[in-house]
Amino acid sequence: MNSTAPLQYFTLEEANKRLPLIRMIVRDIVELHPSVEDRRVRFERLTEGQDAQHLESIYGQELQQSVERFQQDSERLDGYLAELAKLNVELKDPAAGLVHFRTQIGNRDVYYCWKLGEQEISCWHELDEGFESRQSLFETTAMRDGTENDQTENS
Repeated sequence: MNSTAPLQYFTLEEANKRLPLIRMIVRDIVELHPSVEDRRVRFERLTEGQDAQHLESIYGQELQQSVERFQQDSERLDGYLAELAKLNVELKDPAAGLVHFRTQIGNRDVYYCWKLGEQEISCWHELDEGFESRQSLFETTAMRDGTENDQTENS
């Protein structure tokens, strides 16, 4: 996300409305990311301390084709990440498909937290906490006026 752009805050409704598109993009990222990352690591190991001309003379065309496919897939992955950035959401874990939407509860910034496979956004957590600290929106709801209410009190 562009650090000079103003922060966008989402209501739960706004965030959930974006999920169909985000779901498709994140699914593509989750499918592509492991392959790109694995090849990046293998290329780094392969070229560590190696003379590039020596490698090219040994593997030649096969190596060149692998590098080209890696570059194409890396560019596709970068494109998916750019799409998410345009939607003002934060991809926190490309392997798991974990996405954050900035919102406010009370007077503090927090994240709505969604993971690929979930039907809708149902959790939130503090900005400095992670997935393991998620709290259910069904237990605590961010009201439109910015206050927290425990729904169990209303039951």
